[in-house]
Amino acid sequence: MGDSIFIDNAGNTTIYTARGKTFIFKNYREQKGSWIIYTDENGNYLKGYYSQFSYTSFAPYLPDIIDSAATLIIRAYDTSNHVIESHLSTDILVSKNYGVNKIFEFNEIDDIDKYYFILYNVGIEKADFNSGFSQKDEYESVLLSLEIGSETHIKYEDFNSDEYHYQIRKVIAKDIGDSLVNYTFQYCDSIPNEDTIIQSVVTKSYNYRLRDRELHRVEIFGGKETFIDITKFFITDWHGKKHFKFYNRFTDHMWDYNSRDYWIFTDPDVMGNYGTKYYEFIEGVGEILVDANYLLDEVHYFKTSTNEWGTPFTHSCSNSSGLSETQIAQIAIYPNPT
Repeated sequence: MGDSIFIDNAGNTTIYTARGKTFIFKNYREQKGSWIIYTDENGNYLKGYYSQFSYTSFAPYLPDIIDSAATLIIRAYDTSNHVIESHLSTDILVSKNYGVNKIFEFNEIDDIDKYYFILYNVGIEKADFNSGFSQKDEYESVLLSLEIGSETHIKYEDFNSDEYHYQIRKVIAKDIGDSLVNYTFQYCDSIPNEDTIIQSVVTKSYNYRLRDRELHRVEIFGGKETFIDITKFFITDWHGKKHFKFYNRFTDHMWDYNSRDYWIFTDPDVMGNYGTKYYEFIEGVGEILVDANYLLDEVHYFKTSTNEWGTPFTHSCSNSSGLSETQIAQIAIYPNPT
């Protein structure tokens, strides 16, 4: 999980991180010996080499998955080429059909001798295959929890203009496909100034991935576990850069919002003042923006067909999209079976 990834014509992969670090992983078919994966600022380095391919399982977490795989053996060395202790010294199974059984959080890595989390693959989901995804139904129910007509009232600060926005977000369309759900929102912004109130309305659509994912487990300090969902496709950002989208599922609940379940959508291409910005997708509420542990989007109110919480803003988005209430799109499910 880095900032960007480049794969050359020979299948070699270079990962670039937000810290300006570079990691190189050679293609098994092209690499016969060892190579240097990464060198830190102290001169310590990680070296990798492959074992021979064999049929093996993803034990202990996914013993029912058996595939042709090679083992990527990673060891740490100092400037005198002596093997040194490092949490990054590990063996990674590289499978032909199912990817890897563990990954690093590359954006966090700096000095090799420090402690870093390793994420273990404990679930693989494809269109016709599911192993280890006990949270599959819960995850999908959270993403599908928004209803047409649901409203969320958010206060946030535009750091470019230092203006506070009071925004009403209303779901006006919901499209469910085989592996995606697409929401269309009506955003009504109210910006109070000293002598006037500026209001604007825009309509935006967002896709959320439902399936084709990998689930990775990491044990953090104190024995607490968290899970990270990684979608099996690239996303292209505003700058034309491609990266994976990360879905992080924490084991706690959002007590601030009536103990509603939530998922975290981190974007490695957007850094905040206190770390990576990410999006909390809250059950029945939708997406809010967070910078590290600081809420950039303050939820003041939400309303669904069965629940209402908080104090609503006084301005109205009625007909602001150019549609009457009776013209707002109803739920559509595709592809049409006919």
